[in-house]
Amino acid sequence: MFREGLVAIIILNLNGKEITDKCINSIIKLTSYKNYKIIVVDNGSKDGSVQYIRKKYGKKVDIVELEKNYGYSIGINEGIKFAIKKYDPDFLLFLNNDMEVVEKRWIEKMLKIFEYNNKIMSVGCNLIFPDGRLQYDGIRNFSRIFLPFEVASKAYPKYKKDWGLVYVGTGAPLVIKKDCIEKIGYFDAAYTPFSSEEIDYLTRIKKSGYLNAYCYSTKIIHYLSLTCKKFPNVYRFWLIKRNIFYYHLKHFKKFIILVILGQLFATIIDKKNDLEQFTKKNIKIKDF
Repeated sequence: MFREGLVAIIILNLNGKEITDKCINSIIKLTSYKNYKIIVVDNGSKDGSVQYIRKKYGKKVDIVELEKNYGYSIGINEGIKFAIKKYDPDFLLFLNNDMEVVEKRWIEKMLKIFEYNNKIMSVGCNLIFPDGRLQYDGIRNFSRIFLPFEVASKAYPKYKKDWGLVYVGTGAPLVIKKDCIEKIGYFDAAYTPFSSEEIDYLTRIKKSGYLNAYCYSTKIIHYLSLTCKKFPNVYRFWLIKRNIFYYHLKHFKKFIILVILGQLFATIIDKKNDLEQFTKKNIKIKDF
């Protein structure tokens, strides 16, 4: 089943014609696994994405057109509903449109892991920068859930095995069994428009008694938030922090003080990410 099951690959797009095209092309060009369908959920794009993708790929890609931007959770949920209704797949695979496939057997490697334990409901894999540096790997310990994801994922030495169990992994690329929708439900729309919704879903899997796994032998390039960066910096910063607090209030309310301290710590030490932009010097009226 795992090596032959139908995989529905769901990609969300918002005015990202070029990057979505690159993502789709990498899947079709490199993927050795044959039993898959590509579904693009378009969140009301105004850049001609739908027409471009339909003209270039034809029946190779299904397009779910939404009339406006509903954000990540709702968009992905619509893609899931479409996939189940039309194809009834064995697996649902979520990719961000700013990701690029770089190896042939990426799907086979991820599906293989489901064979090791029937309680495994999800499998993620490594994200790398275009230059090959590791972005994130899985958070393998409950205690790390209170640190910012970038810090928590790098708090352990590199994993030497091909796969392992994690508390949560990266939200995309992510493969889940279709049964997961019946057992866990859909993505939480409270995180709309984006940020932390996938980590929430993986936490729900874990808290329901199932397992999240991680494929350390597979990697995918992530160009990092090309869609999210279209939003104003201040709004993006506020949204990420809001959703982090919502996530912890939802799942770990009694540890909220640790969360606050962890986020203050991250704001001070993490000078390599977007936080360095949020100074009075960099905030401009146009951001609003």
